[in-house]
Amino acid sequence: MVKKKGNNFRILWIALLDVFLIASVFYLITGRVIRSSIETNVFDQELTIARAEASNIKSFVKAVGNSITIIAQSNDIKVGSNLSERVLDDYVSNWRAGGVIAGVVLVDSKGVVRNNSNILGTHSIGTSVADRDYFIWAKSQDRSGNYFVGNPVISRLGASKDQTIVPIASPIFMNGTFQGVVTTSVLLRPLTQEYLNMMKIDNSTNVYLIDENGRVLYENGGPALDEELVKSLNMRVAGRLKSEGRYIAYVPVTLSAQNWLLIVNTSNQKILIHTATFHLRQFLVLLLISCISVGSIIFVHNKSIKA
Repeated sequence: MVKKKGNNFRILWIALLDVFLIASVFYLITGRVIRSSIETNVFDQELTIARAEASNIKSFVKAVGNSITIIAQSNDIKVGSNLSERVLDDYVSNWRAGGVIAGVVLVDSKGVVRNNSNILGTHSIGTSVADRDYFIWAKSQDRSGNYFVGNPVISRLGASKDQTIVPIASPIFMNGTFQGVVTTSVLLRPLTQEYLNMMKIDNSTNVYLIDENGRVLYENGGPALDEELVKSLNMRVAGRLKSEGRYIAYVPVTLSAQNWLLIVNTSNQKILIHTATFHLRQFLVLLLISCISVGSIIFVHNKSIKA
């Protein structure tokens, strides 16, 4: 009889151990699934945000480029009439409210600024921009009707002087002859703040905009980007990766001749917060199961002793 009671007791403890092992395996597997699901969700959020903001930047630049192309094909601009300055003033007036366009200049065939209209109302002229990439590009064209996005540069004149701008230019042709170029100055800082400043999943999210040479055009105060990491990214294809405890998604921003990359990365704190809550709940469930099982064993054991 005593032997039978001992066997029953051992069976009950083995059953408890089995329950605990099964619950532990379930706990670990479920934890991994939850973590993987949260990681995927973070990556998806980053890519969605990055694609939306990259699309906004491209749409804005396209709108500016198309408007400059129309200006470059204006008869007053082509012939260099007295009304050309008024055309430029009207252009600046139309774009002033956005705070991103600083001004527009009319450059002659030698690369010298002939007319200048900007948000300060000044009309400084005579500066040469013959060495700028957009002017070199314009001279190589054989017709009007298209536009070029130049490298971000420090402005030499007007309301944007000494600020980083993104020039957008369109060539001027008269009867097949190159007459010059119309160029507008897009202020880089307001542009990026307008479209990128709100790109956050949470407070640990950092946003960067880099050019194809790895130069940072925008950052929202996060840690410096690792150079090796930047070199490993494909500038032309969207992607995702994990690096040093951060979840990184990146999307190309192709603007005419410019190839930029928008990078969004979020700390794994977001993952840890969500998984910690899950693990705490699962632990409490395991603890409850263990208590119930131990209580049941003690109850059955006491009953078997009395029997």
